[in-house]
Amino acid sequence: MKSRKGFGRCIVVLLIFVTIKEAEASAWLRKKNHYFFSFSYFFLTANSYFDKYGKEKSLECPYIKHDLIGYGEYGLSDNATLIFKVPFTLITCGEKYNGNIQDMEIGIIGSFAYYYPFIFSLYGKFIIPWNYSTSIEPIIGYGSYAFEVGFLGGYSNKWIFIDTGLGYRKYTDVVLSISSSYLTLGGNIGKGFQLIGTLDFQRTAETNLNIVPNVFIPDSFELLNLYIGPRIRAGNYSLFIGFIKTLYGLNAGKSEGGFLSLWAEF
Repeated sequence: MKSRKGFGRCIVVLLIFVTIKEAEASAWLRKKNHYFFSFSYFFLTANSYFDKYGKEKSLECPYIKHDLIGYGEYGLSDNATLIFKVPFTLITCGEKYNGNIQDMEIGIIGSFAYYYPFIFSLYGKFIIPWNYSTSIEPIIGYGSYAFEVGFLGGYSNKWIFIDTGLGYRKYTDVVLSISSSYLTLGGNIGKGFQLIGTLDFQRTAETNLNIVPNVFIPDSFELLNLYIGPRIRAGNYSLFIGFIKTLYGLNAGKSEGGFLSLWAEF
């Protein structure tokens, strides 16, 4: 029973890791035949987690997670942008580790209203699991196909921009759905320099998992993460670096870390 409890705690902290928000899709679209690419590295550590009452409790082993994420956009037209993502994930918990390509994504963002300086878009995407095992501890994903739909909105002027969104993800091979929302604020500090901050909230709308025997995942979770850092731009290229911290959680890991992302636009 003790080992099951400890494994359950490890799965709890995984929830924060599989819901990381990268610097990716926003309400603004690419122009026809234009490209955007990013290559990002995320680093997270967690020594404790929030229980179902929001109380912080320690983990039996510290978690460390590394993510390498390739992300791209292509303008199919001025009103539709193709998006895709390929992530590689490595998670360690004490002497245990597991790493592989995680869940790939492909989708489309389409704008449906543009009233300068406001823009509103809709998106849909498919989540395709790579051939990784969900029986190896610590697991790196749910191993299930999924689809996600959502709404995006944005505002920008010479000095600031605001980007926000609502999303709903439904898995097909496991009983799991996740609702999400985010708010990003950015300000132009000087020529080629921005400060960007994002609040990202995730919660389960439906959960009843039994991926493999003895796997335990809480019935529900809530999670609020902060991402903040500067973006340095030089022509078509950008460097985005920052800090990540969990501000609030229920049945979710308390973690902090950082990220480094290289952007290119053509």
